[in-house]
Amino acid sequence: MNIRVRVTGVRVQVDQRAAHEVASAYGQQLVTEVLRQSLNRATVLTPVDFGNLRAHNRQRMAVRPQQVYGELFNDADYAAAVHNGHKAYTIRPRKKKALKFVIDGEVVFARKVRMPATKGRPFLATAVREVATAHGFTWTPIAV
Repeated sequence: MNIRVRVTGVRVQVDQRAAHEVASAYGQQLVTEVLRQSLNRATVLTPVDFGNLRAHNRQRMAVRPQQVYGELFNDADYAAAVHNGHKAYTIRPRKKKALKFVIDGEVVFARKVRMPATKGRPFLATAVREVATAHGFTWTPIAV
């Protein structure tokens, strides 16, 4: 004896609010984990002279309707110059006639100092790209 059952239609009712809450909770969990791993990776990749730049690596997450996003940033004054590099420039005194600084324990005066251009060392972008792509995210750099 064979019994055949044929389904011609299915009616599904989805509780939109509950579905949104579940998706938002999962999104927050996933973004938090990626941010944490990215911050750890950025800490390893940050160039270090005295540790100040490394100490200023930060993360921030925000939740908006239909969106969960995270940011990895560094709030040190010179972070952009290290991360993106900079052009050559000249430093001149503002109020006095000369600049004063110490080299090897000896006081030196100069009317100007020429700073060479430097290549960027994108420690934050590299960290986010490595971690986010490993988790299946699409990485898009933001032009600032």
